[in-house]
Amino acid sequence: MQRDAVARPLLLVAGFASAAMGAFHFALPTIFHWERFITTIPAPIRWGVVSINVFLSTLMLLGGVATILVARRLASDPGTGSDPGGAAIGGVANAAGDGLVPKGMAIFWFVNVGYQIVRPFPVNGVRWVLLGFALVNFAAYAGGLWARARAPARRAGAQANGRRGLS
Repeated sequence: MQRDAVARPLLLVAGFASAAMGAFHFALPTIFHWERFITTIPAPIRWGVVSINVFLSTLMLLGGVATILVARRLASDPGTGSDPGGAAIGGVANAAGDGLVPKGMAIFWFVNVGYQIVRPFPVNGVRWVLLGFALVNFAAYAGGLWARARAPARRAGAQANGRRGLS
């Protein structure tokens, strides 16, 4: 498809740029010596500044990788994911249907849980609420993906109806 030939290189550039920026963001606190600037602010705010950077970095990296995977699908199977009305760009429409978004979100919440275990929020009551929220979200994504992977008859039926993956 003509649109796929345009979309693929643009999505590859965007995906690699987003992934690179996400990876670079993980190093920002070290590169720019954030610790010497944030030591005077209250501990919950200091935790928030660093944790938000980690979570933003994770989402940018995952989003970039997901975009690269969508662009690669355009090359291997041109036209998949294009909706009849043409509103979607190539394989972008199928990214969620193929489980790419839920898998990425499961990884995000896994990183969030790990971060909170290694660097807990400095206020006791809130610490457990935040960790519990992250654990519940991770469990919901992982459980949904696991259940979906264990339902081959339903997945085969969805593919027969023109849908893929999570529906």
